[in-house]
Amino acid sequence: MNRHDDILARLRAATGPDRECDIRIDHMMRRRGISWGYGDDYGGSEPPVVDLWSAEKWAVVAKEAAERHPRYTSSIDAAMALVAELLPDASISVCRLPDGAGYAWINDPVRQLHQRGATPAIAVLIAGIEALKAKEAA
Repeated sequence: MNRHDDILARLRAATGPDRECDIRIDHMMRRRGISWGYGDDYGGSEPPVVDLWSAEKWAVVAKEAAERHPRYTSSIDAAMALVAELLPDASISVCRLPDGAGYAWINDPVRQLHQRGATPAIAVLIAGIEALKAKEAA
């Protein structure tokens, strides 16, 4: 299983913008780690277990961490900027289909990818991550 497969499955299953996907994308792409007050030293995407902190404290820390991550799944600008950064030699096109879903296609020097998603931003993310996955496998 490729490291991108989990987020691709989540994006394909999404019915609209999803903050958990936004955070996972940001974390997966190593743009910035999820900080739960301990940095990213514990090696995972979940906070470490600390019995001294209350559930309310964890909720505040999690909310603050979530607010630092771009809204990739709801913002076409954020999604396009991320994919353009990941695939600088590619051209990206996107449209909204009559049913409201998104359709994106990416052309790079080696391949052309077409993907559908619940929204245009999600379609761009799916196409971009698929293209990155193919690029890394080559």
